[in-house]
Amino acid sequence: MEAALCAVFSPGDFGSVASNKMRSQALTLALLAPCQCLYGGGGVRVLHNGDRYLPPLVEVPGAGLPLERIVKPPDAEALWEWSCEQRQGAGSDMDFTWASVWPTAAALAGWLVEASQRHLVQGQRVVELGCGLGVAGLSASAAGASRVTLVDREALALHCAMSTAGMPRFQQNQ
Repeated sequence: MEAALCAVFSPGDFGSVASNKMRSQALTLALLAPCQCLYGGGGVRVLHNGDRYLPPLVEVPGAGLPLERIVKPPDAEALWEWSCEQRQGAGSDMDFTWASVWPTAAALAGWLVEASQRHLVQGQRVVELGCGLGVAGLSASAAGASRVTLVDREALALHCAMSTAGMPRFQQNQ
């Protein structure tokens, strides 16, 4: 059984990554390798072209979400292709579903930041289990949660969530 990874985010800080099994790998993933950042169509910004340690990553507009921008793989297929190239995909138990924002996460994120619902998370500690890109948890933070813990089995998902949390625009909205 794979150990769960956890990222703790408090407004104003980047949080920390902890793992019983893959601490050094998660910390390695916390560093984005230098890359040529390019803007593509629709405001998509290429952050990383993919290498041995990180899949291709893009920064996309958070259209319809309470988050201005999100860091993520281009899509689940690009993540699968990268994983196969790195010999992690075929035959592995890597989960690729976190590469997209699920409709339920988007709906919960929007609901949490509505003025009439903010009282549910303001000043509270929030845990998002199976957070993927962390959209709901980061939105809870934006709505006033005192501390948000993001939990996912995929270190790369937490890397993307914490990269989104570390964006200056997200920090300014706190």
